[in-house]
Order: sequence, then C-alpha cells, then structure tokens
Amino acid sequence: MSTTTILKSPNRSLLAIIKVAILVIFFILLFRVFYNQQYVGHLFSAFKEQMNTLRVGYLIMALILVFLNWWSEAIKWRALMQPVSLMNNYKAIRAVLIGLTTSIFTPNRIGEYLGRVLTVSRTKKLAAMTVLGFGSLIQLATLSILGILSLLYLIGHSYPLPYGDVLSWLLISVLLLIVIVLPTQAKTIFMMLRKKFGHYLPDLWKQLDFVRSLPQGYYRPVYLITIFRIGIYVFQYWLLLQFFQINVRADFAIATILLGYFIQSGLPLPSLFALLARGEITLLLWKFFAVNELSILAASYGLWVINVVLPALVGMIYVMKIKTNVALENELS
Repeated sequence: MSTTTILKSPNRSLLAIIKVAILVIFFILLFRVFYNQQYVGHLFSAFKEQMNTLRVGYLIMALILVFLNWWSEAIKWRALMQPVSLMNNYKAIRAVLIGLTTSIFTPNRIGEYLGRVLTVSRTKKLAAMTVLGFGSLIQLATLSILGILSLLYLIGHSYPLPYGDVLSWLLISVLLLIVIVLPTQAKTIFMMLRKKFGHYLPDLWKQLDFVRSLPQGYYRPVYLITIFRIGIYVFQYWLLLQFFQINVRADFAIATILLGYFIQSGLPLPSLFALLARGEITLLLWKFFAVNELSILAASYGLWVINVVLPALVGMIYVMKIKTNVALENELS
C-alpha cells in the first residue's frame, strides 16, 4: 500500500516559491559575477586560443574527471548516511547536486545542508545534518594538514624559518588529533552530552540516537574518498595548467594548488561572490613562478566553472523536478 501523502496547499505553494527563488537568485548572481569580472573577455579569448591547439585533450580529461569527482562525493554521502538512511547511487548523486546548487550562493556553503536534507525524510533531517557535519570536519582537517604541509614545502625551498618546522608540525599534530580522535569518539561525546542535556528537546536527541550504533570502521571510507577527491581536484588543476601552457615544476605546482585550495576553503563568502577573492589569491600564490597572469586566472576560473557551475546547473534541474503534490520524504525516498 502506498504511503504517499498529499501536501497541504500552503506547503505546495511554499515549495514552489522556494524553487523559483533559488532559480532566479542563482541565474541573477551568476550573471552579475561574470558580467562584473574585468578579465572575463580576455579569459574567454585565451580559452578560444587554446582550443585551436593540440592541448585540448587536457581540457577533455579535466571535464571527464568532473563526473568522477561528484560521483565519488555521492559515494561518500552514501557512506555517511548509511546509519541514517539507505539510498542508491542515483539518489545520492541527486542529493549531492541539489546541495551544490543551494550552496553556491550561501556563505561557507551553508546551503549544502539545506539542499541535501531536502532529500531526507522529516524525521531524519537532523541526523543527516549531523553526518554531513562529520564529513565537513574530516575534509577541513585533511585540507588543513595538506595545506600546511604544502606551505612548509614551499617555504623550505625559499625562505627557511627558525623553528618553523617545529611549530608547523605541532599544528599538524593537533589537526591530526582532531580529525582522528574527535570522529572516532563521537559515541562517547554523544553519550556525555545526552546525559547532561538529554532532558532538553528529547525528540531531537532521539533523532541522534544513531550515533550510538555507528559501525566499526564507519569513518574509514570517508577519509579515503576525501583524499581521493582532493587528488582529483589537484589533477584537474594540473591538466588546466597544461591546457593553458603554464609550465611549473610538478612538485611546486601540486604544493601551490593544495595551499590555494586550503586558503579558499576558509573564505566566509558564497562561492559566487568569492570568485574575485579566489582570483586575487591565485595571483598572489602563483606570482612567485613568473607565470602569465591571464593564463593562471583562466586555469583557476576554468576549474571553478567545470567543477562547480556546470554540476550546479544539473542540480538546478533536480531542484525544479521536486514535485509539490507529494510529501518530500516520500517523493525523494
């Protein structure tokens, strides 16, 4: 027997308004960002020039990796959600792309939480936000470690600092402690908090009971996929560097890419609004290699377009396809 329930009229209207608002805001901000960038015309010219060379293969490979990038994120989302709700690969990739779309114009990708919980039943939304928080913590800590190591590597080849290694490794040790100990002690921390605050909002605490039954090795695939996705990002960036004929020694290029990724991940700005800041960071990091500014900006912005904008457009299609005549938890389950 079907468990589908009809949404009341006000709820259908509210969902329709939200969908239209997301659509309008997304395209208005996208237009404003590109329209206001002084480099856009030059960047497009640089892109067209390279399309007429044999280097187009690098671009094709970078585009192919977009699918692998977001598919692996969907697999990670499935792994994170396993104790909460089982889902197939299609539902996982749909949730990821909807989250990407709603996060592109929100600070620090807060909209990702909103987008992904749209695909989860009402009684499991808090749990979904919790496991997404676990994944975000692991990614931030991993990026921080790799970013600091990259900074150490670049500084060590240019400006050795007294006690710099000691302080940096101390910071890395603290980050490793956080990323390894905190998630693995989630059960203990949860029980301590529930014992002290469980009498407040008991229904919400019940939604988090799944933390007590997290399986052994729950975080292992999350760590592995996080590192794998970072590797894809670095390889895509390197491919675009080759496409735009930017020749920098491979180890320096990798370290600079990781350092830039680390810095950009901490920008408290929506992805669309942070584009200019990303450009400034890119120029600052790569100026030490005497590369063409226009080419390095083209590579950086190009990676943002293929990795974020194009998948977000696909996510917009999924947002628009959310039906308003059935309960979300049934329509998206």
